[in-house]
Amino acid sequence: MSFTTPGLQAFAAAVDTERQRQLAKWGDQRHPDGTGQYPELIVDADVARMACQQAAEGEYLTWLHILREEAAEALAETDPAKLRTELVQIAAVCAAWIHDIDTRTPPQTDTKTEAPFAIGFRLHHHGNAYDGVLLPGGQTILVTDPADLLATGAPTLDDLLRGGYHGAHIEWGHQTLHAEFQRAIGLLATLADPEPCRHDHHGHCRIHGTTASPCPHVSARELITRHGRPEAGRG
Repeated sequence: MSFTTPGLQAFAAAVDTERQRQLAKWGDQRHPDGTGQYPELIVDADVARMACQQAAEGEYLTWLHILREEAAEALAETDPAKLRTELVQIAAVCAAWIHDIDTRTPPQTDTKTEAPFAIGFRLHHHGNAYDGVLLPGGQTILVTDPADLLATGAPTLDDLLRGGYHGAHIEWGHQTLHAEFQRAIGLLATLADPEPCRHDHHGHCRIHGTTASPCPHVSARELITRHGRPEAGRG
């Protein structure tokens, strides 16, 4: 059988080799599914799904997050047909991950899967907002009472959410910075003078009374245009 998806032929051959080894050692195994029997499995699926989404939003998504989400969803499923679908999705993620490993240039060992620097965030839970930080090693610190300098820590963000903040929403620091940047561009669009510059023989702008080169109003208009904001005059 031939496959059109890149890397799938090699993946199928590797799986076939491993299955032959398993059959030779254990025979044809038959076991109950055992999935979806415990409430914590459903919680784990929610936490894994949230962690994967937050890793994508925080720009530190790894294959670990993706596969963990798929596996947690499978373990929480009780319907055999849906479980089979989840298991196929797990196999597809494994195939994609292996293909990624096989095609990396230059070949590398992924020895660091956490964020390369500390990332600030704000956790929203039951109407309350708490500031926290995700450290490079994955450890998470959440300030629960700034007035009394009280904080809580966890080995990972997943552990923090599972330990009492299930269903919380995470607002990452870069999202706030982006909003503030856009606000600054809007203010700059209000302050920048659209009137063209006129320079004297020294290259100084006579219209805006500046000796800077280029004129700050020219730089401001270029910045506004670059980020999609319309130019506007004073007012």
